[in-house]
Amino acid sequence: RIMKAQALSDDSKMGYMRGRKTLEINPRHPLVRALREKAEEDPESPETKELAVVMFETAMLESGFSFDTPKDFAGRLFSLVTKTMGVDADAPVLTDEEIDASIPEKKEPEPDPEPE
Repeated sequence: RIMKAQALSDDSKMGYMRGRKTLEINPRHPLVRALREKAEEDPESPETKELAVVMFETAMLESGFSFDTPKDFAGRLFSLVTKTMGVDADAPVLTDEEIDASIPEKKEPEPDPEPE
């Protein structure tokens, strides 16, 4: 990141400065096993491909790498969260008035009766 930010930095000249990157996949990890099963069930599934890409990108982030296009990663992540939560991707965003109307009125607590 520092090299990218330096003045006169040029991506074409940075190639020799980057170390070789190695991605290690643990085939015993439950997520990797589940992904393999999904891929075997339906090799052309777009959802499975999206999961694989998000897992790869998450591993990159965890290892300290950054993306050239973080917006793409965020879009894939939001897509996964939307599907997991069962929210329609095309659901409209509510207005302030609709939000206010959906909140039940807060009732004032009734005073305790006076002891006799």
